[in-house]
Amino acid sequence: MERKDRLLIVDDEVEICELLKEVGEQCGYEVTYLTSGVEFYQVVQKVDPTFIILDLNIPDHDGIELLRYLAQHNSIATIVLQSGQDEKILSISTKLGQDMGLSMERYFQKPLKLYEIGALLTKAKGRASHFSIDFLKDAIESGNLVLHYQPKVSFKTKKIIGLEALVRLNIQGHLIPPNSFIPLAEETNLIRPLSHLIVQQAFKDFVEFLKIIPELILSINMSPKTFDDLLLPDEFSKLAQKANINSNQICLEITETAFMEKRTMLADIITRFRIKGFVLSIDDFGTGYASLSELYNLPFNELKIDKSFVSEIESDLEAKTIAQSVISLAHNLGLSVTAEGIETKGAWDVLEQYGCDIAQGFYISKPLEEDILKKWLTQYKEGFIHP
Repeated sequence: MERKDRLLIVDDEVEICELLKEVGEQCGYEVTYLTSGVEFYQVVQKVDPTFIILDLNIPDHDGIELLRYLAQHNSIATIVLQSGQDEKILSISTKLGQDMGLSMERYFQKPLKLYEIGALLTKAKGRASHFSIDFLKDAIESGNLVLHYQPKVSFKTKKIIGLEALVRLNIQGHLIPPNSFIPLAEETNLIRPLSHLIVQQAFKDFVEFLKIIPELILSINMSPKTFDDLLLPDEFSKLAQKANINSNQICLEITETAFMEKRTMLADIITRFRIKGFVLSIDDFGTGYASLSELYNLPFNELKIDKSFVSEIESDLEAKTIAQSVISLAHNLGLSVTAEGIETKGAWDVLEQYGCDIAQGFYISKPLEEDILKKWLTQYKEGFIHP
């Protein structure tokens, strides 16, 4: 079913490679290390790693080039960056990898803390595993998917106004996060049946949630790879009608990566979704793929501030400036604004001061499975109470 976990280390210092190799083997990984970027392109295909520790400062190839290659080849490995560079370079490079669709973990400045890397390897073991196409296909066909839902709260009224559906793969009781299997689904034609199954299950659950709070809006993440299907708006409309759900209570979240290609077809599909009454949100705004002209010309209802800005908003002046500017821009264009990734009351207070509309994040609630969410909605149906 699964192959053994495989660690690839890329660092030009042999001593560091040997130390990391020992840590990896103690954690149960098959370990390969490289001291040159030249070897990388052949070895990474052969090893097919489930975890990569990558030094940004490889003399013959910089780390960003290697990240780009991994993204182009749909790597599903968990990736940790390390370097002697300053922390901001590491942070920006990690965010860049995330924007490319890679599964980026935290970064490390040298000298390395081996016990922390060992903890990450142990945590990822068996969960960042390679899934074969046949295995993923069987999982989809057998319905081994679990949906969790994260609540969204109005800053102004403190009412629960929405839920975001988040998918997990259930493998022998272990819940596998989407970044471990969505890339494989996207590079095959499995993304369509997977998306269909997610929507069907989410609509079924949503009917039950509406019995508690009838005004809720359900948000569903859409893979950019599905926006080459002109029949998608008709299919979703039929599924909503079958579940007896109003389309204006369904919000489709579209990441900025969807704007990288096929913009004409994307505009066609987005517009037809709006004609059919669906709410549209541009997700992870600020990662650089969507231009202001798209916000103006395409019929979006909502803009979501990327959580990388929200996580820094209490202490980072640039993050504050960007968030405040995005909120002002969105409101001037008639869009509501959701901030995701709110983890503290301090972040809530800053965003509330800036006039943000909707809050989402662990400060309010982690994503909850169906039965627990029903109890949570019942508890807070009159309004969210600050912890």
